[in-house]
Amino acid sequence: MIVRMSKIEIVGAKELLQSVLTLLRELGIFQIEPATIGFVEEGREHDVRSFMPDEKVLGEQLFLGDLRKKIEELFSFLPKKQVRKSYIEPRTIIDIIAKTIERHIANNKEISERIDALQKERTDLDRYSIFLSTLAQLVHSTRETPDLDFIGLTIREPEMVEHLREAISRITDWKFELMTDKAEDGTLVGLITVEKDLSEKVKKSLSDEHVPELIFPPSFSGLSFVDKVAFVNKRITEVSLELERIENEQSRFAQRWIPIYQNVKEWIDDRLALIATTMATFETRMCFFINGWMASGTWFR
Repeated sequence: MIVRMSKIEIVGAKELLQSVLTLLRELGIFQIEPATIGFVEEGREHDVRSFMPDEKVLGEQLFLGDLRKKIEELFSFLPKKQVRKSYIEPRTIIDIIAKTIERHIANNKEISERIDALQKERTDLDRYSIFLSTLAQLVHSTRETPDLDFIGLTIREPEMVEHLREAISRITDWKFELMTDKAEDGTLVGLITVEKDLSEKVKKSLSDEHVPELIFPPSFSGLSFVDKVAFVNKRITEVSLELERIENEQSRFAQRWIPIYQNVKEWIDDRLALIATTMATFETRMCFFINGWMASGTWFR
């Protein structure tokens, strides 16, 4: 539907500009025109100039823009969730928020990094658990002795098994054993049992064949395969409990503070939009001018 529009010029004392702009935003029926073409009488353009905000307004604009960026940074560390609406008047707490947000960013950044680290560790532990559970069954049928080394590996393609047997046999003169099994996730895993003095040569051969050996973190050193399974399961429980504790702590913070920060951010957006609108108005020595458009037949007082 095409709406007929009329040119409108609003003129008033400079000290009333902010009140008028606020009212126009609330009414939502007036479209400001940032250019003077077609509004100012020909020959009088030199009497009208763009409204120049004072240093206080410019300082406020910089302050609020910086605070808004910090609020967005804080939100990037917090979970996305539905929260209640805050009814605290943002203008009354803006200085408190400006002093508090740096600490909140630092704390939640640290918490977020800790959560990421724990989630990565749990993912690795889950992978170790699947791998070790399968290998443990293979080790169960093999006697662990101080003279033997056990090399765990993942095999991408089943046809690689015979190729590996031939490659390892040339290095060890058939003094090894290679057993395979399929893990719960469908991965084919293998366990090579070989004398320790031949272990490094076998590992190099695996590397040359691009067959990945499962490398365990230092905390696994000195543990048998069976003990590693127990260690992984114990650590999975510890990590899961720690994750739950930290995520609950973060959730409580979010429930309390997101509504407040969101309310402040919305107020900042409105205030910055008002300042930007102010810069689209014009002034003479004594008055302000707001040029724009409004649907014909619309009236307000």
